Amino acid sequence: MNNKSRLWITITMLVLMLCALTFGVVSAITSNKGIANTTTFVSGNENVFVEINGKYSGPTLQSGYSDIYYYRLDKNNSQAFKDTEVLIDGWNLGKTNLSYEEQEMEMVYSFRNLNAEYALKISTSNFAFDTENRLQTFYEIADSEESFDDERLERVTSNDQSAIETITVPVNSIKYIKIKFKLTKFNKKFEFNNNIKFLFDVDLNK
Repeated sequence: MNNKSRLWITITMLVLMLCALTFGVVSAITSNKGIANTTTFVSGNENVFVEINGKYSGPTLQSGYSDIYYYRLDKNNSQAFKDTEVLIDGWNLGKTNLSYEEQEMEMVYSFRNLNAEYALKISTSNFAFDTENRLQTFYEIADSEESFDDERLERVTSNDQSAIETITVPVNSIKYIKIKFKLTKFNKKFEFNNNIKFLFDVDLNK
């Protein structure tokens, strides 16, 4: 084999290695795009007694993340009697990559008020919101999971605390909320932080 052939073989190998490296970098960047989903629950004052369930549906989650959530804060938990904000165990779904093939994802939460004297007030904020409307956010509040109807979904137009109405859960009752995300434009990659926060409060003066 002459020197010229060796040179071309070396150049070809270097080009192939560079292509493989570039593909790996692009793949890593692409895999980091999408929606980072974390839900936090905060008890705003003492005597918040609540049972929380969560259920996710949408693109397959990364390994190690759960599509269900459960937590119970009741009179047997000393955290329920603190007169300052208490951060309840959160629900981390990892990153979810919506695509043309999988355009929607949703989380359904249920909140059971375990307080026998006072109604539970729940405010919501920090969900994924896109001013360019590539991703659209919707919600619906219902008295049972069976009564959800996508025809009644409300469009969310910001991600502040007043964007979704305050949920009131009467004594010994349960309320459901569905939060749905729809990818509507596919013209470029996107990345959002979907850090939903539920703040629980009980008005002890009533």
